[in-house]
Amino acid sequence: MSTVTNHRRINRTASGEINRKAVISFILGLLSILLSLIALIGLPVAVIGLLIGGVSLLEIRGSNQGGKYLAIGGIIFCILSIILPMILIILAYLSYMSPT
Repeated sequence: MSTVTNHRRINRTASGEINRKAVISFILGLLSILLSLIALIGLPVAVIGLLIGGVSLLEIRGSNQGGKYLAIGGIIFCILSIILPMILIILAYLSYMSPT
C-alpha cells in the first residue's frame, strides 16, 4: 500500500504571509452586512471594502502573497451588503403598495 499525500496550498505562501488588505476587505465585508441590516451605515463601509478587496486582488496577483480567497470573500460580502438593503426596500415598498 502506498500512501499518497496531497500537498494543497490553502491561501498561504511558503513564508506564511497573507495580504493585509485582503483581511481588511473580509472584515469590512462582514461588518457591512451587519451594519446594512441595522441601518444604511453599511453602504459606505461596503464600498470601501469593495475597493480595498479589488486592490488586494491586484497586489496578490503581482506578488507571492496569500489571501486571495479572503479578498474574494470580502468582495462577495460587500456586494451582498449593497444588494440586500435594495431588495428589502423593494419588498417593503411592494408590500406597502399592495391593495388589501
